[in-house]
Amino acid sequence: MANLVIFIDGFPYDQLAQTDFLNNLKKSRRIPGIGYSFNLYLEMFAGLVPDQSGVFCEFAFEPQRLQNKTVRILMPVLKIIDKLGIFSSLFKRFVTGYCGFKFHNVPFAYRYFFTDAGKQIQRPDLREKTIFKKIEKLSNGKIFDHSICCYTDKESVGLFYQNIDADNLFIHFTELDGAGHAGFLSAEYFAKLKWLDDKLKNIWQKYQERHPGANLIILSDHGFCSVEKFIRPEFERIGSLKAGRDYFYFVDTTMVKFWFLSQAAKEAVLKYLSGLDFGRVLSEQERLASGIADKKFADEIFLLQPGIAFFPSFYGGIIKVKGVHGYGPECSGHHGIFLYNTPRRVEIAPIINNKETYQCILDILDLK
Repeated sequence: MANLVIFIDGFPYDQLAQTDFLNNLKKSRRIPGIGYSFNLYLEMFAGLVPDQSGVFCEFAFEPQRLQNKTVRILMPVLKIIDKLGIFSSLFKRFVTGYCGFKFHNVPFAYRYFFTDAGKQIQRPDLREKTIFKKIEKLSNGKIFDHSICCYTDKESVGLFYQNIDADNLFIHFTELDGAGHAGFLSAEYFAKLKWLDDKLKNIWQKYQERHPGANLIILSDHGFCSVEKFIRPEFERIGSLKAGRDYFYFVDTTMVKFWFLSQAAKEAVLKYLSGLDFGRVLSEQERLASGIADKKFADEIFLLQPGIAFFPSFYGGIIKVKGVHGYGPECSGHHGIFLYNTPRRVEIAPIINNKETYQCILDILDLK
């Protein structure tokens, strides 16, 4: 039996009603874990939460690098460079884009202490556990995964037609995520939704003609929420404490992660965070349930309320976005899709979480 799996980056469940073809498939609301595409990817396609995979968000703090006294001595100078505003940000983007070193918007003073953890999703030991390896081992299996090689959506359509005879095919569409960031719920965003709906309808029709009785899965990693308010992160100094001396922190769009160099610093920062009314510190129970209990991901994580975003963040750009993702499971707009069509007797629950998604894929494709 042939299998077609289509992954759409950033398709919100709440926007299915705006489509014709997709909304008429069997569907489940998919509740993502906490974090971003890097760890959500492994949760969906390998069934591994961050505590199991070791991957959470794109950058990871490396405490052993604190032993480098030279960098710590230079930190005050680097912080002055970071205050150059847009010129500092533009230079970082130049380095990221043209020199192959990922800077994004991480301050010069802190970049040395964070490693590029996102690329770990392609570690051979993790890749071996994904559905991609299972599909590749099937008869005439073809994988076109954006995490390995970047494709535009039009190129993905072309790759489908070039490989329509493949009995087992995985195609990745990425541009809806960018459209969501640039203009969530705008006319351009809905035009992209319609384009995807039309293209995927044609793709499924053509695949069925070539492979009668095929299985179809269309899923996304997360949804989107409109940004209603931006918060400027103010974590360089907390009382008498200084970042880089008493603690380190990393500001993502919807959360800030802290690593403390003393118990006193932890207590002071937690007291400060408890007074903020635009987010919450994740409890141990929440972290355990989300598979991010390991303290290497952060000693403490402060998660923003839906609709609020940090700007500027260490990962984002220099322009405020219209839509974001990365909130907690209670944010319905953040939920993704799990759509399917199969002649097999498989029933998927109307609501599934990120880790359950992996088993649902195995059940529909009849993979062990």
